[in-house]
Amino acid sequence: MSPRRRTIALISASTLASTLIATVALAPTPSVAATATDDPMPIVPELVYATGGTVQNSLSGSSAFDPIDDRTWVGFCDPAEVDPEESYGEVIIEACDESPSSQRMIWTFDNQNVLAELSPDDIVSARFQMSADLAWVDEVDCRQGALELYAGADWSQEPATVETYAPSGCEGARTWNGYFSFDATDLAKQAASGDGSLAVGLKAADETCMSCGWNRVKTAGLQIVFNRAPHDATSLQVGTSYPGTEPCTSTPQWLNSDIYASAYVADPDTPFHGGGAKVTATFEVFPADQSPDATPIFELTATEKYADARIAVTIPPDLLTDGALYDLWITSRDGYGKAGEPVHCTFGVDRTDPEPPTITPVVGGQAVYVAGEPRGGAGIPGYFWISGGGADVETYRFSGGTSAYCGTGSSAPATGTTGFPFTPDSRAVFIEGRVVACAVDRAGNWSQTSTYIFDVASSDNAVATPPAITVSGALSYSYGSSYASSIALSTDAITPYGAVTISEGSTVLGSATFDARTESVTLPAKKLSVGSHTLTYTYQAFPGAPKWSTTKSVKVIGTFVAPTPTISGTAKVGKTLTAARGTWSPTPSTVTYVWKAGSTTIKSSSSNQLVIPASAKGKQITVSVVGARSGYTTKTMTSAKTAAVVAGTFTAPRPYLKGTVEYGHTVTAVRGTWSPSPSSVTYVWKINGTVVKRGTSGSLFLRKAWNGKQVTVTVIGSGTGYTSKTITSYAKTI
Repeated sequence: MSPRRRTIALISASTLASTLIATVALAPTPSVAATATDDPMPIVPELVYATGGTVQNSLSGSSAFDPIDDRTWVGFCDPAEVDPEESYGEVIIEACDESPSSQRMIWTFDNQNVLAELSPDDIVSARFQMSADLAWVDEVDCRQGALELYAGADWSQEPATVETYAPSGCEGARTWNGYFSFDATDLAKQAASGDGSLAVGLKAADETCMSCGWNRVKTAGLQIVFNRAPHDATSLQVGTSYPGTEPCTSTPQWLNSDIYASAYVADPDTPFHGGGAKVTATFEVFPADQSPDATPIFELTATEKYADARIAVTIPPDLLTDGALYDLWITSRDGYGKAGEPVHCTFGVDRTDPEPPTITPVVGGQAVYVAGEPRGGAGIPGYFWISGGGADVETYRFSGGTSAYCGTGSSAPATGTTGFPFTPDSRAVFIEGRVVACAVDRAGNWSQTSTYIFDVASSDNAVATPPAITVSGALSYSYGSSYASSIALSTDAITPYGAVTISEGSTVLGSATFDARTESVTLPAKKLSVGSHTLTYTYQAFPGAPKWSTTKSVKVIGTFVAPTPTISGTAKVGKTLTAARGTWSPTPSTVTYVWKAGSTTIKSSSSNQLVIPASAKGKQITVSVVGARSGYTTKTMTSAKTAAVVAGTFTAPRPYLKGTVEYGHTVTAVRGTWSPSPSSVTYVWKINGTVVKRGTSGSLFLRKAWNGKQVTVTVIGSGTGYTSKTITSYAKTI
């Protein structure tokens, strides 16, 4: 061991504390009212100590240590070089362990919350500060040592910072005084690009020499100097009262006097400013749509004493052109001159009063108070329409009465249908009816007052208010047809306008808008069902105006839809014909079948069948189906003609003889049942084929002379419209 002078240096706890305090105060806090002559510094947060630590020993490897309470060394340590008799010698030998070794330290900072919020550009500087209470130094040779700061434990890279030092009294290098301060700016910027956590590594530049780096380290801290731009201005407002009370957006507010503009400006670094920070806002005004790179027609920077505040300025209106739009640009700045992004909105200037509006009485109220004619009366309401004033009018103000005044009246948005009711009192009967109105534009400018004067009737001079509309049209029409009605608007309407709706109950059936004094409304076919209806015609000048209604009774007559009936059966006297009416819509409640032979009605009943009478012989048959139903027009549908009716034929059995067929006896002819029954019957009796009797008698006395001969009877039946029928019995021997 070569002889050299060895010295143990000690920094007391109180000295260390004052040193750390001095270190924290490297950058002064900015004042509240910073001006152009001030020299503000960026924000300096409090010193943050490491929350985790790792030591890397060349002999024993890595182990964790408490960065606040534990002490360890950085650099090379050889127990053989330490005299245990020297002050702190035993402490150093114990710390060095039994064998020579080198050691490196890693500190982890993960509670720098603000670091995670910063971008690299926000960081001005950062310093890593390490304190120690023991060191092994060489005061004789004044040999300098050097400590190197690394990013984390990446010892393969170049160190971020190197700090050299020498024992107290040496020249040419910074004298070791118990703490080191490293420039950690690049390391902090790297951490700001990530999640905000930061680790730093410390090693001796020469790890073979005890006096070249060995120190017994006590604590380490990190201090970052940063500044973020203030937030962009928000909650932009303009108005004619301080500090501006209406939102300023892309939809312009129109103003007519001194213009107050304001915005809320805040600095994200407020917690680090304490009470000594401030923000400013620069207000610039340009003609609308002009580039903000041009020269503004107004520019003013205003300052608030707080780091987050509403800042307001007054824009003189004489700098601005009446009727023009302007863009207001606002740029926020913090106390160190860092600016947010400019934001803008639009406002307009309008100091021209609108024209006085027009007041028009509206048809539809209980009374229409036209000028020059006594109408209505005390307590009878009328309604008035307000129009005009200009394209930029937004509000109408109005009032009524002998002392009416716009300022004490009511207001409503200016639309094409703005109106108001007014009911005269008894004073108006003796003095005059009077309503007033004013127009207020988008900027709050008022027009002069418009006054409408009218006569209010007393009980002895009232002129009846004519109906708002009169309706004419047919009293009835057939279902399936359209229905037209004509509506005439009262001549009290100054100009023909308004709309009429036709309804039944709550169901609206049709409507029309007046573009002339008289309008026609047509209800489509089948809009109303069959039957009687009461239609309500309601007139309204415009939405919100009074409604006036009248009624009209209309009867809808139904019509049947029916096919031509058909006839089945043989056109022959005595035969039955059947009529088929087909499907009727709707089904009639009563149906009558009218049968005709030629033009002569032969039967009319609810039966669809006819037995052809003899009178129809030679004629053609038709049937007419007559359908009836309440509310419907009776409908008659007639079939095609049949063929001419031919004569009927009898159906009859063969007659036979009844009685004893012997001479001296009487036999009787039994003709049986004929269909139909003939109107006349002739009996022809024959003996051996010779007629012995002819007439209506159906019996014959058998003579002795006819004994052994054969007797027969022939029955001849006849009837109108029928072909005569002859039929003979079987012969019998007497």
